Amino acid sequence: MIRDSIEIEIIKNANQPNIANPNRSDTPFINILNDFFSNFDFKQKKIMDLGPGHYDFFNLIDNKNKKNLYAIDKDQAVIKLGKYRKYSVTEGNLKNIHLKQNNKKFDLLFCKFSINAYWFYDDLLNHEKYIDYLASMVNSDGSAWIAPWNGIPKIIDIKENQKKIMDTINKQICFFEKNKFKTLYPSAKEIKRYGLSGNIINSPIFIKNLL
Repeated sequence: MIRDSIEIEIIKNANQPNIANPNRSDTPFINILNDFFSNFDFKQKKIMDLGPGHYDFFNLIDNKNKKNLYAIDKDQAVIKLGKYRKYSVTEGNLKNIHLKQNNKKFDLLFCKFSINAYWFYDDLLNHEKYIDYLASMVNSDGSAWIAPWNGIPKIIDIKENQKKIMDTINKQICFFEKNKFKTLYPSAKEIKRYGLSGNIINSPIFIKNLL
């Protein structure tokens, strides 16, 4: 949620229209917190949000130490908003974060609608390495909540590549489960409740050490 006139001026320059909208609701994040994190103690936890948008997740949790709240995004408006709020924000393209091999580990990795299986449509080996890297960002006793945005890029011919399209999705599931994530398949009601609707192929939620 955008909280003041300065934040409105910052976020209006965001690349994506839904992020540039200062009136975007934080209700899906409230629902996610209620349904998945009711017993999670956020205090003093080191938390990473990949693609934080309005930083709704951070805004709603009780952490006490903003230096422990980290985020990565390539949108300059999102980066500026995070720094205005005193979060630890790094500029970076989420598609390539595994190539830098940063060794930082977190008590919680959160990502809502900011990664896409079809980034790796023609490169399953790199897809596996990417998800292995996401898993490596989580402490051995840490937790994760990841809901990809698996929208098909326009350059992919859906009619001509239906098998490969589904194979990409299935591999994403396999790679997460190989790393000890649990795959959830939300109902239509839950998809709406968590803000996971859109022009996408599927709506899995990958969790680790939650519930």
